[in-house]
Amino acid sequence: MRYEIEHCFKSNIQSEQEEKLRINISSQSYMNDVTWITKNKAQLEQILKIADEFNIMNNIQTNYDKFEMITNKKLDKDIVEVNFESSKRMVKPLTSKESVRILGVWINLDLKTNYVFNQCKDIIKRYNKTISFKQITDLQMKYIYNHVIIPHVDYKAQLLVWTNSQTKKLNSTCRYMFKRKASLPLTTPNTQKQLSRLYNQEISKGVMKDIFEIDCKQLQSELLSNKSPLATWNISLKDLQVKHYLLAHVLALLYNNMLTIKSSGVKVNQIQGGLLPIVEICTHKEIFTNGISKGLKGKNVYFVNQLMSSDGIHLLRYKDLKYRTKINTQGRIPNWFKFIETKLIEDPLKSKKVKTDYQLGYNIHSVNTKIDNLKTKNWITTFHDQIGTKPIIGRVLDNPNEDKIRIEHWIQDLENDQISPSVQLPILKKCEGCEVKTNQIRNKKSNTKVRCIADINIENCVKVSANSIQNDHYIADMAIYEALTQAEH
Repeated sequence: MRYEIEHCFKSNIQSEQEEKLRINISSQSYMNDVTWITKNKAQLEQILKIADEFNIMNNIQTNYDKFEMITNKKLDKDIVEVNFESSKRMVKPLTSKESVRILGVWINLDLKTNYVFNQCKDIIKRYNKTISFKQITDLQMKYIYNHVIIPHVDYKAQLLVWTNSQTKKLNSTCRYMFKRKASLPLTTPNTQKQLSRLYNQEISKGVMKDIFEIDCKQLQSELLSNKSPLATWNISLKDLQVKHYLLAHVLALLYNNMLTIKSSGVKVNQIQGGLLPIVEICTHKEIFTNGISKGLKGKNVYFVNQLMSSDGIHLLRYKDLKYRTKINTQGRIPNWFKFIETKLIEDPLKSKKVKTDYQLGYNIHSVNTKIDNLKTKNWITTFHDQIGTKPIIGRVLDNPNEDKIRIEHWIQDLENDQISPSVQLPILKKCEGCEVKTNQIRNKKSNTKVRCIADINIENCVKVSANSIQNDHYIADMAIYEALTQAEH
């Protein structure tokens, strides 16, 4: 009979271990009103089953006509069948734009303010109408307004942040009566109220503190920021792209009014282990309008070097991100990755090399270098002074002999010498002879071709994968430049 709030994150992107914050919140009930929040329909029906059994046991009648449902999931049908155990009911969920009342507060999933704004405006109008012909002093008006009207408005608007135009309208509604009665203007202190509420959440203890901490980390993940939004915020309300975060709207409102919160209790939550934060190369608007936040949110990707090769000078292919992140790279290359390509690379069609300003130096990530089970026909990359000054790709010819292994040298098959190998397919073909060979073995099928063979130390190898395509050609599972860099470092 409760719901959970949780958030998973990494405080260091180089670590495999994730941290998890989780809070269990009991169901909210007051007199004859009960609110349940669940992750899915099955969990909701399980709760309704328990509640229905309790009501029947205690002879409590349930008014199903007042039952309302709101969801942020897309439904196949407009009407949903809900199982209450004792009966099944057809319920039409409210749309995300419609508002629903919970203990006097009206909310909707799109955070639209019009409905509640009109309610608050009516509260002020009714107050003005009531005192219009009353013999009342300015101090009495001020007392009633500050201790009755504003708390009433503030309670209804606690989940909203007014725009400047809405604030002006509310101000003008109440200012008229004050001018008429006492000629004293009074502005609605919306900014001060939100600042006070935010500060109270920050210094709170117990469950409220935990909820606020999760809220901050979720917003940080949405923004792809390597620091807590409380520690660094420079987004105005006009430029704000985040829709469903009250905290973001409050911080933007404070920024508009040149207000900040400084407290020793603010957790910076700085993400470690990366170079060049994404928020430093892309504006807040670019991150959201180009789908970067949607593509990377929840993947623990906050830095540019997480998208770059180990040499720090090339951008990885989109397919290679599956080795670094939790991104599902199947299907077409998304627009957010294409945008980052154009941001970092001079000409993405000719080379994967990033601009000089974004080259970060060697950027080695953890690589699975275990080769205990290395067998014949496995693929490896290796680097050794005895076989040249550059790393190479090879295929195992014989089973390992103690610390030595014999490989055949393979090279990338380049179709176009006018563009960089980094943008060409990672197709491999046999090397027909170069400075790498330490053993010359004639091909069994031909007396003219020479196979490029080398004996190397196993400890200098990194295992890679490649699949056969046609005519004794193979395609590597990752970019050639990335595979070679892993062997070199």
